[in-house]
Amino acid sequence: ELSGGARINRIFHERFPFELVKMEFDEKELRREISYAIKNIHGIRTGLFTPDLAFEATVKKQVQKLKEPSIKCVDMVVSELTATIRKCSEKLAEHPGNVQRQPEWKKMLKGNRTSQRGGGCPAMGDTWKT
Repeated sequence: ELSGGARINRIFHERFPFELVKMEFDEKELRREISYAIKNIHGIRTGLFTPDLAFEATVKKQVQKLKEPSIKCVDMVVSELTATIRKCSEKLAEHPGNVQRQPEWKKMLKGNRTSQRGGGCPAMGDTWKT
């Protein structure tokens, strides 16, 4: 079984690129958008540096398209981290004496057991809420 870190690595190096490849970018459409943006920025005047503005406007649209796969990747990483923390906590719960002997572990686990996801820490006598 892969470790949590290896699974997160897989998300970044396999899943995220896969999500990006699934996206469709039409080069002809992109060139047309840039051309229209340049013409619209010029309006009735001509200028030397307006293509920068056209490029910026077009790039913003393209970057916006990356938002969904990026958020999906972040969600997968958060899920993986949550699962890894859960597994670690459950292993610690199997040996409660170790937690009691290590005050820094106890402090860390107490701080994490009231996380934003509403979880608990078995090593501290809590149960996971799902």
